[in-house]
Amino acid sequence: SKDFHRFFWRDAVTDVLATWRMTCDSFGVKCAGFLAIIALQVTVDNTLILAAQRALANMYVDDMLGGANCVKQAISDIKDIIRAMKTGGFELRKIASNCPDVVNALHPDLRENVHAFEFAVDDHLIKTLGMEWYPNTDGIGYRAVSYTHLTLPT
Repeated sequence: SKDFHRFFWRDAVTDVLATWRMTCDSFGVKCAGFLAIIALQVTVDNTLILAAQRALANMYVDDMLGGANCVKQAISDIKDIIRAMKTGGFELRKIASNCPDVVNALHPDLRENVHAFEFAVDDHLIKTLGMEWYPNTDGIGYRAVSYTHLTLPT
C-alpha cells in the first residue's frame, strides 16, 4: 500500500529508529482539502445523479449553496444529493433552508442546527463561507471587526 506520510521516531538518541507509516489520507494535513475535493468530484462523476452534479457546481470546498423553485423539488434534490454523496462515503450534514417545510422534511441529524430552526426568531442566522445568512428574510450579511488600536511592527 502507498504511504501518504512516513515518520521516523525514537524516544532516545540510543534507541533504534522506528518507521511509522500512514497508508491512508489523514484529514488536517495541508493536502487533505485537495484530496477531499477530488474525492467529491469523482464521487459525483460516478453517480450520474443530476442533482449531485448541479450541487458540485455550487460548492466551495465543503459548503454547497443552492436552491429550488418549489418545496417538492428542494426535498427531492436533497434526497438525491444525500444518496449520491453516500456512494463515496460522504455524509451530508448541516442542511439549511429558509422554508420550514423543507427543514421539517429533514431528519434532525441532517439539519444545520436542530435547535436553531426557530422560524419565529427574526434574528436567527446561519454562518457559511464567512457570511451570515438570515433564513427568515433570505438576507445575507457579514460582521466587520473594528480595531481601535493597531500597533504595527517596526
